[in-house]
Amino acid sequence: MHLASTTKASMLLTEKTVACTIASESIDQRTGAYDTKILNQHAARPDRRNQYESLGLLMRKLLCLLNLLAGLCLCSDAFANTNDAGSFFLLGVEHIATGFDHLLFLLALILCGGSLVALIKIITAFTIAHSVTLAAAALGLVNLPSTLVESVIALSIAYVAFENLFPRYAISRRWTISFLFGLMHGFGFSSVLKEIGLPHDTLLWSLLNFNLGVETGQLLAVAIVLPGLLWLRTTRWEKPVVDTLSALVLVVGVALFVQRLL
Repeated sequence: MHLASTTKASMLLTEKTVACTIASESIDQRTGAYDTKILNQHAARPDRRNQYESLGLLMRKLLCLLNLLAGLCLCSDAFANTNDAGSFFLLGVEHIATGFDHLLFLLALILCGGSLVALIKIITAFTIAHSVTLAAAALGLVNLPSTLVESVIALSIAYVAFENLFPRYAISRRWTISFLFGLMHGFGFSSVLKEIGLPHDTLLWSLLNFNLGVETGQLLAVAIVLPGLLWLRTTRWEKPVVDTLSALVLVVGVALFVQRLL
């Protein structure tokens, strides 16, 4: 049985690898000419050219990460030899897609994320932090009151938005804020698992699939928003747009904080 599961997982991984290769080649063929045209248009502006090159590289990395996450989900489903474990991947994607408070926090973080390296640090720190507390809470190692968790999540949204509006009060390394508040967001992610319960026979695989689903949804959200933010930084509208969005996020965060305390 174990050999059969291993063989099935290997076949799925091979199929996924081939599909990813074909998809990547197709994307390169369709966008290559356009990328060359854009870069040539900004050849006289080294700063613009570097921004487009960095954006293209980042988007390709995001695509590779999404393909890898999907492949890991397929393999874990095969090893677990059950459909229940694989269904937690879609549950994770759905949870992040419908969890507007988590998305607001992520948006507030990357609005003033700085360079691409800084953005990667922010996203990585958030991922590591919420993965740790998600696993700890889902396995019953740590339990916090839901009111406290949801209130702090709302507070995290308001705080990051406040930093965007008043950068002189901001902590120099934003990834540290992402990590610290990410710990609490992990407890928030675990709430859905507590409601439905993890299957005992495939507990670890189900937890892994759920977390991979959350990461996939998170990367999709970043991939959708980030190009617009990077383009915005090349215009004179960056500060008014960032300030307006941050003010709106701040209001929503404070309102959620008050509502969840009551």
